[in-house]
Amino acid sequence: MHSPKEIDITILKELLKDGRTSFTSLAQQYNTSKDIIWKHYRELEKDGIIVGATIQINVQKLGYSGVAMLMLNVDSQNINRVYEALTQITTECETYRYCGIFRYYNSEFSLAMIARLKTLNELEQAKQRINKQGGVNEIKTLLWTDCRNTPENVLTGGITKKIPSKKDSEQDFPDGAIKLDEVDNQIIQKLTKNGRLPFSSIAEEIGSSTYTVTRRYEKLLKNNYLKTSIQINPVQLGFQAILELHLSLADHGETKTVVDEISKIPGVSYVLQISGDFDLIVVALVKDCKDIIALNEAIDNIQYVKKVNGLIRQIPPMWPTPFQY
Repeated sequence: MHSPKEIDITILKELLKDGRTSFTSLAQQYNTSKDIIWKHYRELEKDGIIVGATIQINVQKLGYSGVAMLMLNVDSQNINRVYEALTQITTECETYRYCGIFRYYNSEFSLAMIARLKTLNELEQAKQRINKQGGVNEIKTLLWTDCRNTPENVLTGGITKKIPSKKDSEQDFPDGAIKLDEVDNQIIQKLTKNGRLPFSSIAEEIGSSTYTVTRRYEKLLKNNYLKTSIQINPVQLGFQAILELHLSLADHGETKTVVDEISKIPGVSYVLQISGDFDLIVVALVKDCKDIIALNEAIDNIQYVKKVNGLIRQIPPMWPTPFQY
């Protein structure tokens, strides 16, 4: 496990928040040189902490009707076999429609699969693909309706100096509709694989100009279609598991208030608003039992939270995962 310095934490937090922030910009904000920022960045890569860069997307604006989490009750002797089969499905899906499969521990549900839906009919298709594997006793569906995604929040160390940015001053992005064309889609696919890929390289690969790619990206970013983030290996920073909390609220009219409070809790990576047995899902990276207890206590102190159900699941070697909501 690596023990990053204060400047390392700063670099990681800012690049998790905006993966295309330049070394020059970071150097100017923190009164240091571009070469020092570059050196620390390369060391973080060498140590296996920074492992890539990707984009996170607004699924509705990209034409999906929603995201479904399919929680599976699987016989213990079949867990590994079903997990491997579903992992193969997600790997083969070039459109990232099936975008995640993970394991739960000490839970009624052993596995979960994430599926992006163009239509509700695709939900039934996803269930059929799962049932074909055999050994699945029950499938519970949770539909995601909204998301607050702040991957930088998993890092609580480092300096607290506020970096002013355009995005900080524009909390509400315009909802202007963009009709995506093939160029937009190609840019999105390239950035999914490498969020820090130079615009000039993207332009060369898709047969466009650097100016066009830059302007298209800026428009997608400004209209909240996507955001870029570096990817870290959480294990290299001491994280051991993901804590997933399912919350029921006493007053649905206070959902935004609750989400605002939860988003301030150290370690919380994203909060999902869902339709189902619960109202919110809180996802946090934890290092030990103390983190789990502290996060549960923080949730308990938030007004309007009526019920909490906790689950532990595997931590991936890359966070955030590509094409996260």
